[in-house]
This record gives sequence, C-alpha cells and structure tokens, in this order.
Amino acid sequence: MPSLICRLSVRAFSPSRVRRLALLASACALALAPGRGLALSLSQENFEQASDGTNYVVLGEHGLGDPFIDEYFKRGTNGDFSMGLTLLNLHGTNFWAGEDTDFDGPGECRVTVRALDVRGFQNLRATWALAIGRDAAYGGTPFESSDYMILQTALDGSAWTNVSVFRGPASSGYLREDTNKDGIGDGTQLTRTFQDFQANVSGLGTGLQVRVILYMNSPDEEAAFDDIRVTGDPIPPIITITNPAQDLAVTESVSTYTVQGTANLGVVELIAWTNSLTGLQGTIPAATNWSIPGISLGVGVNTITVSGSNTVGQVNSKNVSINRVLPPTLSITVPPSTLNVPDTTTALNLAGVANTYVAGSLRWTNALTGATGSVPAATNWTITGVGLALGTNVITVTGTNIVQQSASAAVSVYRVPLPALAITSPTSGVAVAHDVTTITVSGTASAEAFGLLRWTNSL
Repeated sequence: MPSLICRLSVRAFSPSRVRRLALLASACALALAPGRGLALSLSQENFEQASDGTNYVVLGEHGLGDPFIDEYFKRGTNGDFSMGLTLLNLHGTNFWAGEDTDFDGPGECRVTVRALDVRGFQNLRATWALAIGRDAAYGGTPFESSDYMILQTALDGSAWTNVSVFRGPASSGYLREDTNKDGIGDGTQLTRTFQDFQANVSGLGTGLQVRVILYMNSPDEEAAFDDIRVTGDPIPPIITITNPAQDLAVTESVSTYTVQGTANLGVVELIAWTNSLTGLQGTIPAATNWSIPGISLGVGVNTITVSGSNTVGQVNSKNVSINRVLPPTLSITVPPSTLNVPDTTTALNLAGVANTYVAGSLRWTNALTGATGSVPAATNWTITGVGLALGTNVITVTGTNIVQQSASAAVSVYRVPLPALAITSPTSGVAVAHDVTTITVSGTASAEAFGLLRWTNSL
C-alpha cells in the first residue's frame, strides 16, 4: 500500500509554566550531593486526556470496532484494543497503539511534541514508554525490520534526528532497540510490560520538538507507546561585562554610561543591574549580547553590578566601577602672588592647598631658571627650596586628576640685584679756584636704584 503520513502533535508547556515548575524544584538542588546535576521535567504527555486541540492534535487517526481490531492507530485503554495480551505497567490508563497501520490507515504515524521551551537547560533527555501486544509469552514472532517505532528530536528548527530506534530483527522476531541505528533491532526486546527508554538530545537551544514515528505493516504487529517526557539540567548562569572591560574613570561631564556584555543560555527571563552609589536599579530582557543604556552616574565611584539567574534561581553577578571625577583645583597660599626679595634670598618655600581630585604628584617649574620638581599631591602641600635667580622668577605649580584634567597656580618672585652707581663728573681729585663755591655732580645708576639718591659732603 502507498505510505502516507498521520501525525499526532502533543502540546508543550508554556514558557511561564516551565519556569514555575523549575523554580518549584529549585529547593531540590540544595539536597543534591556536590557535583551532581538537577534534572527537571520540562514536558510530559501521558495521553490521559483526549485531544482538545491545545493539549495535542491528532491527524490521521483511524480504527474501527469495539474493541479496535487488526488495523488501527488509536488512543485507548487495555479494553479498547483486541491485542494478544493485556499490557502491563501502564503510565496511567490511556496510551497510543498501532497495528497494521498501512492497511486502512496512512502507514507511518507520528506523535509530535511542539514548541517546547528548553531555554536555560542542557543535557536534554527524551523518554518514552514502549510495549508490544504479542511477545514470547503469547508465542509467534510477528515483527520484521520494516516495522519500527522511532523517537526523533529537532532543536531550533534543525533537521529531525533519530535518538531512539526500535525495529524488528532481520527476519521475524520481536521489536528490539536498534542500538547502532543500522535498521536492524539488536538490543533490548520489548514485551507486554511498558518499559521506559531514555535518549540524549545533543546541543543547546531555545526550542525543542520531539516526535514518535510508528509503522506496522501486518496484522498481529501490535505496538504501543505512552508518557513522552523531556527532562534537562539547568545551565549555570554566566554573566560577563565587556564594556567597560575594566574599572574606568571619566570626567564630570560624563553623566551616563552604557554598560554592555554577554550572557550564556543559562541566563533566562531578565538581567538586573544596580548602581551602589546612586541606588538606581533596573532590568532588561535576557539576551546573549545585552546592553544597558544610559545608566546615570553620580560623582564618585559608581559600582555597577549586573546579575542574571537561571531557571532554578541560581545567580551569577559581575560588577565594574566607573569613577566620575571632578576637575582638580589648587592654589598657592605662600608666598603671595607677587613678591620682591633681596639678592641674598637664593631659594624660596611655597605652600598651598588642593582638592582631593588632584592625584599623583604636584609639579613645579621656574620659568627663569628652567628648574622643575615635584612633590606628592596632598590637600595641604609644601614645596621647599625652589632656587631663585636674579630677576623675575615665575614659579608655576600644576596638578592633574586621574583623567588628566589639570589645574595650575603661579607666583612671581622678583629677586632684586644690588644697585650700581658711578660719578662721571667731576672726575675724582679735581681742584677748583677759591672762588668756586658750588659744583654739579653727575653720574649713572642701574635700574635697581630705587627712590632718591642721597649725597653728603664730608668737609
């Protein structure tokens, strides 16, 4: 007969319901031994309820009679099927079963779990319960390698992958696990007693689909499945801050900053941030590459902490400090801004004040001599022994903050040379007549001669 497809889709839990289930299980993690993971149930469909279009959807359901005889793909109980043997170890009351599905039915039948949110979970595992209606206790070996039940998964829209396969042997026999997936059943043999089989799902993602494929091509090939489950381990959350990459200092003009970073798939729902200096806080949606725009900065050290949590409330946090720095200020209190000193003063001490944003060292220069020096920055500072040359010594003191903004103050100290005088007329030792009663004396004086010239006549 031509092979058609009939599909049964099982509704996945909503993301919010999955999160609630996970959080309820978080307390269990505390009881686990160190190093062991916490496996959480993400989805379960045991078919106890008939399809209402939301819990699961059935396409191509077929089967006649009461009980169903020979050709069917149906949901029911033991009493609803004309099987060789009553199935045991049921997971509830109802299950799905198929026999000779290519006679009156479409052939290959499928059960698909759709839109299951697995964000924040790793080590995903899919489990199903399987049984057959005619095993060794009944007699006969009805199954061949063309008969199969296969569990498949698809992560984030990828191609379907066989994760657990059961087939008949090369010749007639019973359905067995196809351990190497070569098309021949060679492993654990199915019986009338439902057995659980678990398969690993490779990879990480956000959305997972799981489906069962069933195909039986002859009468007496009675196979059943039930209780499709998906479990996973919560991924430990990891937050990193990439911008700024390290603690940072900014000028006062920078009043906001955008902090950026990354989060692994373990971080779900929201990413939270706080600024310990301002007390501000907020949240953004969790994302692999996240950005928190425009965090307001106070003046001083803003310690910004970014936190993310996984499905069971484990938290990972990183922080970075952004120091918003005021401009430096300084002034010279000793000496006054202008000062004259005698030529005998060859050095001078300076003192002053600076605000707390002046960092490192205070540097001084004497423009007249070219001399420079430095002292440690301090709120009250002193510079001793600045050498003076004859003339105007402009001494400048400069300090910077940690973002290289600078402030300066200067004094002008005039070291005055000794005045120089010379008499050019009359010449020394000149003689005059007895009737010369006055004489005019003239000469030169250096610029340092100040005020009045005084003269005396010793005779």
